[in-house]
Amino acid sequence: MKNTEQIAETVLKIRDAEQEKIILRNRHIKKVTAGASSLLVFCAVILAVRNLNASQGKIPTIDNNHVIDTETSSTGEENIRTESTDEERQQETNSDPAEITSNIASEGRNTETSGREPVENNSSPTEQQTEDTGNENAIIPKWNERTLPTQFMEFDLNGIGYNTKDHIIEGSYIVGFLGAVTMEGQDIYEDKIHSINAEVFSINDISSECAVAVKFNGYDNYYVYINREYSPATLGELVDSLKLNDTISFGALTPDDRTLVTDYDRAVLTELLDEYRDCATLFDYTGHRKLFSVSANVDMLGISNKSFAVTEDGYITTNIMEWGYAFYIGEEKAKEIADRLGIDNIERDTTPYTFDPQEEVVYEE
Repeated sequence: MKNTEQIAETVLKIRDAEQEKIILRNRHIKKVTAGASSLLVFCAVILAVRNLNASQGKIPTIDNNHVIDTETSSTGEENIRTESTDEERQQETNSDPAEITSNIASEGRNTETSGREPVENNSSPTEQQTEDTGNENAIIPKWNERTLPTQFMEFDLNGIGYNTKDHIIEGSYIVGFLGAVTMEGQDIYEDKIHSINAEVFSINDISSECAVAVKFNGYDNYYVYINREYSPATLGELVDSLKLNDTISFGALTPDDRTLVTDYDRAVLTELLDEYRDCATLFDYTGHRKLFSVSANVDMLGISNKSFAVTEDGYITTNIMEWGYAFYIGEEKAKEIADRLGIDNIERDTTPYTFDPQEEVVYEE
């Protein structure tokens, strides 16, 4: 069964797809406007040509697809200026987007419905909406099957956009009040927009530019929302913003795609967080051959199984805050870290690797 974070990622993909439809629709509206203007210009040109040719005793004929000038070229063939067909022009002028209507009703405890229309969905809702992920069809849970944070997945506050981690944080970590927000969520089955009021709080020692806690009105729990667009200037800023010296934990280490090592000196990794604090953030995350990588977690914020790696060409890389960051430390220093961890002495797993996917359990009625 999908966990709540996978559900959140799936629903975010659906949201992004719907937003792309809106963008395409708006482009089409512009095309219709431009097409109408072009048609007016076209008609004006035809009238001008007719008047000019009439004065010279030449009247052009017009068929459904072309303007044909009866004056022939030196080869004896007619000069044909191809324009849009009547059928194409008809499609342009008659294809205005259909009006979107909504019949919004209140659902759920302490949830309200706004007067906004839902995002246009051209496909009729099926009994269970599905998303093609390439190798599976993931069934999107219905509204009442989703948790509060996966119903209301994002909001903006003080110029920052936050997205759900669908993770409950203990009240002892909550410190300052940051503001009140009204959050919205879409029920793609009923084509409804729901809204709910919530309060936003800062988390102890965690920068609000990285993550905040949300408490929905009428509910007791605090939920973590993170800023996926967070962009630190240096490794030290990332460490301080997430208080990584205290909050990060490291899992299994792997020097390749199949060997997992759990018994290694994790202090080497925590020390390098401070040793290379001044390294500037680069966004050259991919394309590096890794000397080793480890799984990184910040359990307090619901961040789990992220990558923390050192590469052969001298980078520390991590995607701990969704974006991929790279910090250049130099090839010599990277090799030194690998040596301290004994990477070259790790016995590799030489068992032929075969992919044996586990059967996916999806939500059903």
